Amino acid sequence: MRPLPTEWPQIERGGRSTIVPFEPYMRKPLAVGLTAEIYFWEEGWVLKLFKEGFSKAEVREEARLTEAARRADLPVPAVGEVLEVSGRYGFLCERVEGPSLMDLVARKPWRYRKYARLLAQLQRKMHRLEGGEELPSQYDRLERKIRSATNLPAGLRRAALGTLKDLPRGDRLCHGDFHPGNVLMEGGQPVLIDWNDATRGNPWADFARSLLVMEKGRPPEEVAPYEKWIISLLKRLFQRAYRGDYLKLGRGEVDREAIEEWKTVNAAARLSENVPEGQELLLFLERKLCEK
Repeated sequence: MRPLPTEWPQIERGGRSTIVPFEPYMRKPLAVGLTAEIYFWEEGWVLKLFKEGFSKAEVREEARLTEAARRADLPVPAVGEVLEVSGRYGFLCERVEGPSLMDLVARKPWRYRKYARLLAQLQRKMHRLEGGEELPSQYDRLERKIRSATNLPAGLRRAALGTLKDLPRGDRLCHGDFHPGNVLMEGGQPVLIDWNDATRGNPWADFARSLLVMEKGRPPEEVAPYEKWIISLLKRLFQRAYRGDYLKLGRGEVDREAIEEWKTVNAAARLSENVPEGQELLLFLERKLCEK
């Protein structure tokens, strides 16, 4: 057994700093994402510890939005305290035992239609709910992201902002990053995580963001070429099935032209996130906005 360290990190609790027996850097994280790492904390709980550069206010905001979604009676993990660990901020979250929907699709590709239908049904359920007044404005968030995308040429920025201005706002609960990697399956039931981009807005914008992420997302660089081809094929099949199921559940209220315009707006906003597919998003924007 590894010996205990002589000094424990400072953990902030309710404005105070308390020394507690936990050192995340001594343990392997349960999961690693673009913005945070997940560590075991205690029975039934994990610590979502954000990477350097995230402020306490940003972490508190995600915890607050997660709790708001949970109050809306969606399958969302409970949220605990906001903590500071060795100069980084995080919050405690109820542990969900199970793989992501994305992992299940990779393990059992012959069931992709079943998983696509489940994803569409969960998103439709969410979009039937009115977003609370405590949620940020989807329009304001998209506008802010487009303006802050430093790699977005001025002409494309103006065109994207003009498209956004003409699109209808809404009052539905929107996740902001809804995709198979953010749905965990525990005991056969879905649990929706990562609510940092939750807003009150237009559900078609949220759906368009999901389509964009599934279409433009890239497999890891270390994946072999033949595996990338298989992943790309499976991704297209899954995305097509998910899109079809979501639209069927729309019961005649579908505006396909608006969906494409929301995809354009979301592509411009996503460039602010410094994602690997940035060049592909720029080409997509040039094609779409030049058509107008």
